[in-house]
Amino acid sequence: MRILLPPSLLSLLLLVVVHDVDGHGTMIDPSPRQPESLYWYSVGCMIGCVCSGGGKETYPSLESVECVDPIEPTNNDALSWNVDSKSPREDWNRYMPFRSPGASIPLDACGIASGFLPTAAVQFPHEFSSSVEQGTKGTQLPPGTVTTWTADSIVEASFSLMVNHGGGYQYRVCPKNEEMTNDCFEQNPLSFETDTHIVTMNQKTQTIEIPATDVSSGVRPIGSTWRRIPLPGCNCDIGSNCDSLSANDQRRSYETDDSSNTAYGHCTTGLQFRAPHLENSLWPEGYGYYVATLGGDDGGGKDNNNKCSSYTNTTSCNDIDYCAWYVETNVCYETRKGEGKPAADMSGNPCPQQPDKASCLATSSIGDAKYTCAWYETAQKKVCYDKEQMEKNNNGAKESNDSKGRYLQKEDQKTNPKDNDNYNKDTTNKDTNNYNKDTNNKDTNNYNKETNYNTENKGNNNGYAAGDDYNWYITDKLRAPSVPGEYILQWRWDNEQTPQIWTTCADIEVVEAAEVKDSTSDASNILLSPLHLFFLVTAAIASLL
Repeated sequence: MRILLPPSLLSLLLLVVVHDVDGHGTMIDPSPRQPESLYWYSVGCMIGCVCSGGGKETYPSLESVECVDPIEPTNNDALSWNVDSKSPREDWNRYMPFRSPGASIPLDACGIASGFLPTAAVQFPHEFSSSVEQGTKGTQLPPGTVTTWTADSIVEASFSLMVNHGGGYQYRVCPKNEEMTNDCFEQNPLSFETDTHIVTMNQKTQTIEIPATDVSSGVRPIGSTWRRIPLPGCNCDIGSNCDSLSANDQRRSYETDDSSNTAYGHCTTGLQFRAPHLENSLWPEGYGYYVATLGGDDGGGKDNNNKCSSYTNTTSCNDIDYCAWYVETNVCYETRKGEGKPAADMSGNPCPQQPDKASCLATSSIGDAKYTCAWYETAQKKVCYDKEQMEKNNNGAKESNDSKGRYLQKEDQKTNPKDNDNYNKDTTNKDTNNYNKDTNNKDTNNYNKETNYNTENKGNNNGYAAGDDYNWYITDKLRAPSVPGEYILQWRWDNEQTPQIWTTCADIEVVEAAEVKDSTSDASNILLSPLHLFFLVTAAIASLL
């Protein structure tokens, strides 16, 4: 059952259509409390450490994400990426979040807006349609649509992906009368009640049940169960357009001894892992890297043959409906229906197109347009970016750096909750209970009163239901909490290909089951009206006369 908020509160619902290229996964049912829920996550995450808020290169080092004391992997059985360490870079993703599910510590239990901290040296922020600022914490948002569950009943929750980074996920809750920390959610995982997923496709005209792969060993919390993302990518580090002869480590396919791991659809060199739903033809479309749209002539996420892949730069890509330029991999990919263009439009900007430092620094103008191209280089990543555009994305931060090379904020922004000193904690501190407590104001009545939230109500009577915006989604059956009360539900997706954690949250009310008793079987529960009681008493008195 859904509770619809009155019109006076609908302006607080943060439900809008996404329009950027960094949103890769979200819970879609129950309804998220976050606006544009695809864009609430944490980057720079390694097992045993607090996410740094920066560092998203394909081959991140522990140093690049400021993880000085990682733990060793505990999940070695149900992997989804570079399973046998056959990559040219060997076990490069050893410390990614799903290698020890639940052991990486996100910047906020419900993610931060855009995933990147405003102080990150190189970042790809999303500009929200509402006035939500980059770095806003999901736990500080006002309540959204409330979903009602019956205590200890079997309920359903669903998610969908735009880009497949492998790994796995878990659903958790935190009572609203407690502080919404990572620890609170970790103490309250919800159990999966079946060993299958329900896949819904083709505008909800097709429902498929496929086997699930659960992970219970080496996870946090101990004794709980995580569930692997069932879609395999193609068998190279980048997960798409793999080639056995490629000179690019990201695209060079893995050499495998598994003779059964042959070409499948557009994954012409094989898959990351063998998926039962592909082998049994239960869900032949269920694979790929860019997975906003599954199906068509070649099956899964259409890496090679989609209408977008032929566009080779931001200008041509972003001019096409439902295509978006993925900056980090320099590829144009297909987005879901209704997704618009990147908010920070780089169309025509020559900076990201420069292949080396010399050409980058030499690029300052095209015609009358002026650019401020700057070069960023680490052992893992080289990129030319527009410094002026970056400063705009950083809310005006200038190129003055702290000791770790990150942008500092302007002096008049130091009281902002996104202050460096509050966000960039020493990553050796695993205790997040004290993380930035001064911003954990649970009173949301005064939250961002000037915010002009999109008032489109997708929980109204206009026929909208969860999943309407998605080509496909996966539903799991869960056990609801046994104690009635108000909760926040968290969907947490720990990636295995990238150092990222995606967290979507929703408002839940758990109520007791209605007590309905059979009056014919329990005479003591028969209730008499006053009129019936009068006749019975009168008859009893008459019998005594």
